[in-house]
Amino acid sequence: MTTTATDIGRAMFEPADRLDVDGWCSHLSENVHFRFGNAEPLDGRDAVRDAVSQFFATLKGLRHEIVSDWTVDDRVIQQLLVTYTRPDDSQVTIPAMNLLRIDGERIGEYLIYVDLAPLYAG
Repeated sequence: MTTTATDIGRAMFEPADRLDVDGWCSHLSENVHFRFGNAEPLDGRDAVRDAVSQFFATLKGLRHEIVSDWTVDDRVIQQLLVTYTRPDDSQVTIPAMNLLRIDGERIGEYLIYVDLAPLYAG
């Protein structure tokens, strides 16, 4: 069975939703270019792992729902609803968009467009 760009883009959410940063990072290329919202861009899987580990540590849970996704050449566009569970068990669902560039069997560029302000609002 051939793995498509869409399959690669979808597969990363299973470990992410378990807050398994190493499993999630296994879907990234070694030289991945990554940007989460308005944070500074990061280059390289190790730098991304460190940053995402810190972010996951602030959460009790995470769930991604793919509303729609599209593939154009080596790019995957994902429209998402992401439900974050805070340490106090309250939840907030936030719309987001991902733009991925697939590099072989991994993600070579990962851009997340989301406003996390509601996650940190009282």
